[in-house]
Amino acid sequence: KYPSIDAPLCLFFGAGTLYNRDAREYLVKGFPINIRYDYANKRVELACYYPMPFFKSAKIELTGVRPGDAKIRYEIRYELQGGGDARRSSYFHASYADIPVPQPGKDMTWLDTRSIEGHADWSGNFVGTSFVFSHNANLGTLEGDPRFFFDDSKTSQAYGTGTEEWGGGGDYWGGKNMTLPFVGHPCGATKKSEAKNEKDMIESGYRFLLADLMPFGRRAVIRFEHGGENLSTEHYEAVT
Repeated sequence: KYPSIDAPLCLFFGAGTLYNRDAREYLVKGFPINIRYDYANKRVELACYYPMPFFKSAKIELTGVRPGDAKIRYEIRYELQGGGDARRSSYFHASYADIPVPQPGKDMTWLDTRSIEGHADWSGNFVGTSFVFSHNANLGTLEGDPRFFFDDSKTSQAYGTGTEEWGGGGDYWGGKNMTLPFVGHPCGATKKSEAKNEKDMIESGYRFLLADLMPFGRRAVIRFEHGGENLSTEHYEAVT
């Protein structure tokens, strides 16, 4: 009765907005997820290749679309899963966190698997994040460190040096937009004075994990600082 995936469309596919400031073919050219602009046919193509096993039924919904907003076409590919015990497989999950005003002095929690979707304990693998770190073209919020805790550990098993390093770009990606198979900063102007419109001030990044996924046996807590000393007041959003 709970959705395994509940996330804003553009952020699920790796970008904080679908605004493409440089008219690139690929806004996100990720290995498991991408956003491609087909200018000849005036279309935006969103694709996700993460496997999403199901055992009885699958229901996929797109909500909040108003009549006349856009023409939507979709393709869903699936294949039969060969025998075996369903308990040896898993579901794919994507959880959304909206943090308009981070709490001073306290890490943001982008995901805590404890008690989500009606269950106390979860085992699985952490396979990435797509996140908005500013709605105001502010790159300085990236000084916050990532800290990940698995199976009720009191100390973090993963502790990074900054949010932009988590997204593959030291020194704020040089202020540039970029997209690689597993890391990127697909959208956002270098600074507010250079923004072309309001959507151009939305700064986002992504990090996808496959070979380097992080397993957990009971619980995963994914936390990030907001600014170097947890003092940033930017509006954060994250899909984990």
